[in-house]
Amino acid sequence: MKVTRREFLKYSAITGAAMSLPLKFGVRAAQAYAVSMPLRKFIQPMPMFGARALGYPLTIPDIPLAGLAPVQPYQGVDYYQLTAGVFRQTLHPTLDTLRLPGEPLGTRLYGYRDHTGIGFQKHLGAAVLATQGRPVRYTFTSALPATHILPYDLSIPSPGNGGSRQDRAAVHLHGGLVPWPSDGGPFHWQCPDPTVVGASVIPWLWDGGLNPDGTPNPNSVVWDYYYPNNQSSRIMWYHDHAVGQTRLNAYAGVATGYIISGPDEAALGLPFGDPIVFQDKVFWDPANDPSYATYVSGALAGDLWYPWQYDPAIWPIAAGGVPPVPSAVPEFFGDTMLTNGVVYPFHNVTQGTHRFRLLNACNARWLDLSFVQEDGATGEPLRAGGGRGPAIAKSRPVPANVDVWQIGTEGGFLPTPVQLVAAGAPLQPFLLGPAERADILVTFNAPGNVILYNVAGAPFPGGAPIFDWYVGNTKLPVQPTPGFGPNTRTIMRFAVSGTGVQIPAPASTGAQTIPTVPDPANGGLMVDTAALATQFPGFTYDPVPVQMTLNEVVEPATFTTAGNTGRLLTLIGAMGSTLLPFGQGGIYYFEPPTESVVYNTVRIWKIYNLTADAHPMHFHLFNVQLLGRQRVDKNLVPKAPAVAPLPNEMGLKETVTMYPGEATIVAGLVEDPAPGRTVRVTRALDGKFVDSPVPYSPRLQGFGLTADEYVWHCHILEHEEHDMMRPLVAS
Repeated sequence: MKVTRREFLKYSAITGAAMSLPLKFGVRAAQAYAVSMPLRKFIQPMPMFGARALGYPLTIPDIPLAGLAPVQPYQGVDYYQLTAGVFRQTLHPTLDTLRLPGEPLGTRLYGYRDHTGIGFQKHLGAAVLATQGRPVRYTFTSALPATHILPYDLSIPSPGNGGSRQDRAAVHLHGGLVPWPSDGGPFHWQCPDPTVVGASVIPWLWDGGLNPDGTPNPNSVVWDYYYPNNQSSRIMWYHDHAVGQTRLNAYAGVATGYIISGPDEAALGLPFGDPIVFQDKVFWDPANDPSYATYVSGALAGDLWYPWQYDPAIWPIAAGGVPPVPSAVPEFFGDTMLTNGVVYPFHNVTQGTHRFRLLNACNARWLDLSFVQEDGATGEPLRAGGGRGPAIAKSRPVPANVDVWQIGTEGGFLPTPVQLVAAGAPLQPFLLGPAERADILVTFNAPGNVILYNVAGAPFPGGAPIFDWYVGNTKLPVQPTPGFGPNTRTIMRFAVSGTGVQIPAPASTGAQTIPTVPDPANGGLMVDTAALATQFPGFTYDPVPVQMTLNEVVEPATFTTAGNTGRLLTLIGAMGSTLLPFGQGGIYYFEPPTESVVYNTVRIWKIYNLTADAHPMHFHLFNVQLLGRQRVDKNLVPKAPAVAPLPNEMGLKETVTMYPGEATIVAGLVEDPAPGRTVRVTRALDGKFVDSPVPYSPRLQGFGLTADEYVWHCHILEHEEHDMMRPLVAS
């Protein structure tokens, strides 16, 4: 009988967690998943984005917003100077107590900072507040160290000049409608040496240089990033995307928020709201993994921990396979939850309605969220009928008296807001896959402590007990203590008191999406072509679907094109493809492009998931409207009619959960980010301007294509880099 990866994980847990975790239990290959030290929950206030700039009380820690550069050289443009660098910050006070005399305090992190310098650098810092229709432009530099602060697998392909450097970084505006040279894709990376850049870095934007006679010199160009911000109001984020190390850089901290606000938001009369970013981490305890410092230079107790060993007790491996050390791993799941960069914080709120803009920034973990009452005696969820010891795992948390409405996703406002929870009773699923966002209104109807609670399996949806940390899980290598981490179910506490304002959810928002009607022949939805012509004049509809597959394989130990050496590999496949090495089993990222889109079109995509996991598939360049999900057999033949999207999926998205054994059907709205292929750059000093033409991709020209270069990929970052990512050709 063939054992699937999901069964492999399940059986590994059943036969004993001591097979795989942790070192202090005397097990083989224990370093594959170490365990954080116990950290008390709910003792730190949740930091707020722009707390100082927006006038929050000094008791609330600040996540600094990016400040405009001292000199604003361009008219009508917000100009920044951003740098990615390394720093230390205390994420929990207990972590600092692990340090020896003379050792620096704080967990070592990567992150962005603005022109004010390293002294102002904070985890998740340099978030950008943008205005709809007003471009943002910035110069980016990498000041990352030559040796990474996490275990670095040199076998992951990073071809090109400087590809083996560990100090590379790119900047991707996740969800941005931007010209391709500013997309920040895998080959847009830079490093501290300005002469060594990725193959997609092209100087193209006029820097304001003049000829000797004072006329504009159009050949005076730089490779600044340029974001038009011609999108509706929404929460986005920008993060690293350098080929071969995105999973490491983002986990280390090279990520933060980017919010566009405009008249569509102002018309709703809603408060600005609080951005909330979720992450899962592991903090290094030398008692659990004394070898870690061998592979991570300068690591101290309490620093970030990341897997460095491919463990066959957790993941399958081909006969004779010998993975490198350090090795990439198929997925990473932390055991300790962070909210806005702090371990298990609390957030004081009044009774009444609050707007929260949620972002799941975990590498691989889904969040299935609910609001539950806290047991004041334990700091854990209050359980129906009590529940202590092993029984606690079988008793359900008591729902908190809250109302929850979802008003937006990563694609902006939902046309019709959706109630998720009524007086504590769930009405709709409240799921956030990696990179997904949710704009929500939460009304707290009663005082007391409320825990934001997560029950999503990891890997999602089936789950494995060894990655699900909570009090009462007897399959863990060490039992969590009530009131302390590790714990991946209790995310944060809302401390509710006083009385605030009740804000009703709007009945509608006026947001645009691709118009749809029920599909009587196939189930689910179909594009309403008559309404499409009215809502999006000038757009062409292409009903012929792009058909793709999501695959996972265990490569032969002797096949090392992707440095795999017998490891599990996730891939995207093209239907009917004969490309090596796998054909319909998948295609490496570096193989010739197979997917293309045309600007100002709506195109159908049908993607078959043949793996054991759900995948949060992210499209650069364009948003999609989910049309349906359809169960299929192993030959891709439908087993039932398609099912329509959930109500809170009835709006534009750019990251979509695609479940195992299903075909996911979406309609892509491919807008042109630079009509006329030019960007006008005007000097603030004297109004002189140059129309900077958008060049074509030199990498695609290597494949004989004159087009723009984007990508689409799984946003489980370990999947994206090994190797579930493909070029996306736009023209």
